[in-house]
Amino acid sequence: MGKGTNQAISASFSDAKVHLITKVGEDHFSKYAYKYLQESGIDSFTIFQTEIEPTGSSISYLADKTKNNITATYLGANNTFTLQEVDISLPYISEADVLLLQGEINIDANVKAASFAHSINKTVILNVAPYSDDLKQLYLYVDFITLNAYQASDWSGIEINTINDAKQAVEIIAGNEKKKVIIYIDELGVVYFDGRNTFHIPPLPSLRVDTMAATDAFNGAFASKIAAGGTMPESVLFASAFLSAFIEQKGVTSMPSLSQVQARLKLRIEDIRPQVICNEKRCI
Repeated sequence: MGKGTNQAISASFSDAKVHLITKVGEDHFSKYAYKYLQESGIDSFTIFQTEIEPTGSSISYLADKTKNNITATYLGANNTFTLQEVDISLPYISEADVLLLQGEINIDANVKAASFAHSINKTVILNVAPYSDDLKQLYLYVDFITLNAYQASDWSGIEINTINDAKQAVEIIAGNEKKKVIIYIDELGVVYFDGRNTFHIPPLPSLRVDTMAATDAFNGAFASKIAAGGTMPESVLFASAFLSAFIEQKGVTSMPSLSQVQARLKLRIEDIRPQVICNEKRCI
C-alpha cells in the first residue's frame, strides 16, 4: 500500500487495465488494505504479507493557505519484498506493457523487476519517490524517470526554483544514456526531456483544494497513456490534465472521471501545448 496503490488507482481511472503488486503486514491495517483494493476499481492485484514489518503508512498535513502538504511516510512491509516474491510476480510483468516503479519498495526488488522488464523490452517508468540515491541503480533499466522539483534537486544537485533550473537538472538526470525525464514543478508546470529536446508545459488553471498524492495521480495517468500507445507529449499533456482535475477534489481517493479529464484537455489544448525550451543545438 502507499504510492503504488495511488498510482495504480489513477491509472485505472485513466482507462488502463492495472495489476498492482504490493505487500502488507500482519495487522488490522492489512484487512483494510485488502478491502480497499477490492473496492478500488483496479482490475487485479497481488498482496504479499510479512510478519517482520507492519503495513506501510503515511501521515499528511495540509497547509490551509498554500494547499501544499507535508507527508511523513513509514515504508513498513513494502520495504521487505524478497527476490522470491519478485520471481512470483514476473508473469504479471511479462503480460504488461508498462512497469511503473517507485521508491517505497526495497532497492534489490526494484532492480530485479526493472532488469527483467528491460530484458523483455517492456517500458519501465521510475518515479523517484521517496528519493534515495539507491534508485540511481535503476538508471540503465528504465525508459522514463519522473520526479518532483525536490527529488530532481536531490538527484542533480541543482536547486530548482525556475524553469531554467529544471532544464539544467533534466540534462544531468538524463545522463549519458539520454533517458527521458519528467520534472513536475508544482505551480510552474512540467519540464520534460524526450531524448532530444527539452519542453515546458505550463499548468492548467485549477482550483487547488488538496495536492496530496498529486504526483501519484500524474504518474498513474502518464503510465496509462504510455501503455495505450501515446507519445511522450500526448502522455505528459494527458497526465497534466488529470492532475489539474485531481487537485480540485479533496482526498486521495477522489479521482476525476476520464470524461472530465478529456473535456478539460480539449478546452485547454491550445494553452498547454509543449513549448521547446532547449533542443540539440541551442536553449532559449
